Amino acid sequence: MKDQAAKVVTGEAEPTVFQAAEGYSVGILGLLGVLILVEGVVIGASGFLPEAADQWVADVLYPSFSPTVLVFLAGSTLYGLVKARFG
Repeated sequence: MKDQAAKVVTGEAEPTVFQAAEGYSVGILGLLGVLILVEGVVIGASGFLPEAADQWVADVLYPSFSPTVLVFLAGSTLYGLVKARFG
């Protein structure tokens, strides 16, 4: 007999609210991970960019990098705790 998760994957059942929220959470964490990767590459390459772009990176992108990483870490930690408790 198939469990609920297998039925959802095969399309035999609708996902529960928790499963839908889990899917959105993983998607948001994935997007944040890609954003962090792109920000890191741009910050690392900013010395090779024109002066105006380098100044924008220093003024805007660099100060927002650490908060973005902290949001990702907090979100992934919260996801892990919820998944361990209820998953």
